[in-house]
Order: sequence, then structure tokens, then C-alpha cells
Amino acid sequence: MKKRILYLALFGILLANPLGSAAPAKPLTFDDFIRIQRVSDPQLSPDGSLIAFVITVLDKETNKSNSDIWIVQAKGGEPRQLTSSPKGDFNPRWSPDGKKIAFISSRTGTPQVYRINLPGGESSPLTSLSTGASGVVWSPKGTHLAFTSSVYPDCADDDCNKKKA
Repeated sequence: MKKRILYLALFGILLANPLGSAAPAKPLTFDDFIRIQRVSDPQLSPDGSLIAFVITVLDKETNKSNSDIWIVQAKGGEPRQLTSSPKGDFNPRWSPDGKKIAFISSRTGTPQVYRINLPGGESSPLTSLSTGASGVVWSPKGTHLAFTSSVYPDCADDDCNKKKA
């Protein structure tokens, strides 16, 4: 038990003063935190040469965030922005042949499934459901996409879902 407390104390000292640096640590302020771009959801292409990922930027003045999809060579290099929307683009998923990326975007209000061809260009919407879509995945051969969408159990179609919502 004493060893555990000693290790925790040493870990705390290292966190407070990493590698014994002499400069006093500046606390992270809220404004500092807002300026940090968040990187998430890295997805390796089927051939292993590219990585698709999401960068989210926060805007303090508007109290909103924006997420876009970027790609980078797996061996390193300069990242390249693949999507650009004032709303969120996220959940990138490679097609099995590595030539397309399916993703979720809220650019029309509710999250929908979109597809973009590589090396880039305009994306195209694949769904327009009143209840939105999430969790897109490709079929093994790349001929179909699966996703989830909330629906009302007693509704047989999207018009009914739209009326209930």
C-alpha cells in the first residue's frame, strides 16, 4: 500500500513538473481549451496508405463547433481537408476498395449519410430521413451501406415518422 501511495505521489509530481522543467506551469484556461482542435475517429484505408480522421474546432463567440473530415498519408505528411461544411461532418468510413468515404453530416439540419470520392470534390447525400442517420458502415463488397435511424414503431414510412416528430 505504501509503494502505491509513493508511486501516485511521484506520478503527481511528474504531472505538475514534467521532466523536471524549471519553468512554472501555466494553468490551462478556458480560452486555451477552446482553441485546441480536437482530433478523433482515425480510420485506416483498406490498403493502409491513408488515414481519414475528424478535426473539430470550437467557436467561443457563436458557442458552436464544426467538424470536418481530413486525410493524411499513414507514413506521415501534411494533412489535407476532405470535407468543408459549416455544420458537422463526422464518422468517416472507407469503402472496401478505398476509393470512397461514407460519412455522417448534419449540413442539412438532421444527420444524414453522405459519400465522397477520393481524392475529393463534392460529397453527395445518400439519405434524407426526417429522423436522421448515424453509424454508417459499408458491406464487405462495397455495394451497400448500413446505418441506424430512430423510428416510431407504429410507423411504416418516413412520412409517418415526420408527422409524429
